[in-house]
Amino acid sequence: MKVRCGVLLPVLHLLCAPAIAQSRKEIIIAQGTALDSVTHVMEQQHLAILKATERINQLDGELTASERAVVREGMRLDSVRAASGLAYGKLLRERDSLFVQHRVVSGRLLRFGSGRAGYTCVMPFSMSALPDTLVLEVAGPDLISAVFTFRIIDWRGEEIYHAPVELLREEEMMAEEALQRCAIEARITAFFRNSRFSYPPIDPQRDTDQANELATGSRSAIDNPTWDALRFDAYTSSFPFPIGSTESRTIAFSRKLNNVVDLTPVQR
Repeated sequence: MKVRCGVLLPVLHLLCAPAIAQSRKEIIIAQGTALDSVTHVMEQQHLAILKATERINQLDGELTASERAVVREGMRLDSVRAASGLAYGKLLRERDSLFVQHRVVSGRLLRFGSGRAGYTCVMPFSMSALPDTLVLEVAGPDLISAVFTFRIIDWRGEEIYHAPVELLREEEMMAEEALQRCAIEARITAFFRNSRFSYPPIDPQRDTDQANELATGSRSAIDNPTWDALRFDAYTSSFPFPIGSTESRTIAFSRKLNNVVDLTPVQR
């Protein structure tokens, strides 16, 4: 039995219409779901961008504050350097005033009474701006046979230090007395020369040597509290002098400890 094509097509169309409608509905739903997903992703990205922008602004503020702090610190350091320069200049002027202008060395033997005589150096040693008298005392009728003693009389007239000294080493003893006497006179002239006084008493090299000696445990002149008391004393000086044929001693006055301190390293 033959069916006409014109009759079949409408029938097929009626049969397929519900399926086509279902497919379109699913497509629309899928498109809506995809659109929702895209919208959600975009919203998350937008929030991330906002947070990133907020963090960038925060970091920018912190960087600006840090730059201002660096500028302020630089200005403070410049002020400290300027103040340190002024203080150092003042310290040098005070040093020159204390240890040069107010320093008087006798060029000849002075008599002190009671048969005592010696060569003197008057300068601030134990107290700034107040003169002490450093004396190389000579006991004996002749320089060759004389006994020499180094004494320090403070500004109050009290003896704060004394020690025997030898001006010539054994190998410098000469057969000719005239030459030996000339050598002793030369040592006397140089005993209080300006270059002997080291200001301040603890220079960087001496401080480094002390630290190395303490670290190795080999030798140390004085204990740390005494050393520190001298390290920060800006108004005193150290002074080396011979005490034997092959030995010398270096001393300084500590105002904090109120006495003379021996800076000479000793073997432990």
